[in-house]
Amino acid sequence: MTSFSRHNGLFLVATFVFILGVLTFNWNLLQTADTELFSTFQTDSDSLVLQALGADARMLGVETDAGFTIYPSQYGAQLLFFRAIGGLDVWSPVGLASVNATLMALVVAIVSFLTGRRIFGIWGAAAFGIWLCLSPMAVMMAGSIYWMSWTWLLPFLVSLSLAPRLWSSTGLLLAVVLWWITLTVKNLFGYEFASTIAISAAVPIVIYGLKQGKSVRATAVPCFVLAAVSVVAMATALVLHVNRLPDDPNGLSGWAQIGLIAEKRIADNSTPEALRAACEITPRISALSGADREKAINQCAKNLARTQEASRPVVVLAYSTFRRTVPWLAGPDIIDSEELVPVRGMLRRGDLSGARAALAGSDSAVLRLASLPATILIVWSLIALVIWSIWRRRDKAQAYAILVSAAAPLSWYLLATAHSYGHLHIAFILWNVPFLPVLAGMLFSAFDERHA
Repeated sequence: MTSFSRHNGLFLVATFVFILGVLTFNWNLLQTADTELFSTFQTDSDSLVLQALGADARMLGVETDAGFTIYPSQYGAQLLFFRAIGGLDVWSPVGLASVNATLMALVVAIVSFLTGRRIFGIWGAAAFGIWLCLSPMAVMMAGSIYWMSWTWLLPFLVSLSLAPRLWSSTGLLLAVVLWWITLTVKNLFGYEFASTIAISAAVPIVIYGLKQGKSVRATAVPCFVLAAVSVVAMATALVLHVNRLPDDPNGLSGWAQIGLIAEKRIADNSTPEALRAACEITPRISALSGADREKAINQCAKNLARTQEASRPVVVLAYSTFRRTVPWLAGPDIIDSEELVPVRGMLRRGDLSGARAALAGSDSAVLRLASLPATILIVWSLIALVIWSIWRRRDKAQAYAILVSAAAPLSWYLLATAHSYGHLHIAFILWNVPFLPVLAGMLFSAFDERHA
């Protein structure tokens, strides 16, 4: 295949991926995600942004906590972004979600084009982009105006764009600037999944560098630079965040407030006192007083304590099921049902008879679990096929890349155990940043002889 025809083929792939992404991310056109989940997923989080933008209860359709004007857990750059494009004066809430979904489609299309040029070839690029456009978690979260998931791929995009220049001083310097900008922007939209997003940006470096004959040591150099930049970007976002925080009614400094937030969302060994303190600074509880406030604090601390109970092996095992990652196999499941939360505790304690009795009382529990074995089989078969293909071809570049791409989601599951355990309904999205799309790209790149 000539360079010209390959370029045109990749352009067609990117165009198809963009159109497919617009249709699935905006309307779930192929219904790869559960239709009910697609319409309701993360509306509570999105309502925080809408309320801060000036939406009233009638527009939101839900009861909400305070908006980002007093939201302490992140800087809240969502407000700056949406106000810059007109906010609710120009857009409806659905319109803002559509902007996000379309941006996600655009970013996925560009990334697909570049993965074809730098790494996988036409077939692999198509597989990479189509997987993301059909993945239930990506479909459900693409339009979220809270999560801003299109920003998660920007550092990866920087690495792809500059991959041929990363071993020159000027190219690496440009990458440093763009990594810092994109990682800082992402952190200003929220700190969740920061380690995953930073490590994901190393995947194009690893696979491109080794394919070009660079040594492992030479390939590691820009990866270490990326790691240093990610730390600086986090520090930058934290400083901006602290300066934006309102005065705390209890007299806590901005850094102390952020420390309590970290205790609540990340640490897996927090003391009861720390959990209570973390609950006290939440907007909903801060607005309460008297007995209502104390009751809310106690319930919040109890819920948070439950997220501290899981060990790292338990969390990794839970995420190794890959729920909500395979198209058409992503319906609601029992883990997310408040009425069935006790089942989780029974299973941890080994009380199988009690868990069975609880499940028997749920009309939909069995149906909700039915897709899980199929999901596990499909994803682990994909993993096995890729490993077999790598071994058969003795492809060192892909071997290292699959390890780094798997390390990206695993890093968050291990570093933020409590957050991961408490967000089983959300954090399966991390398998798409970029592990599963990379697997799909690797598998189908075998069909392109020039990129095998």
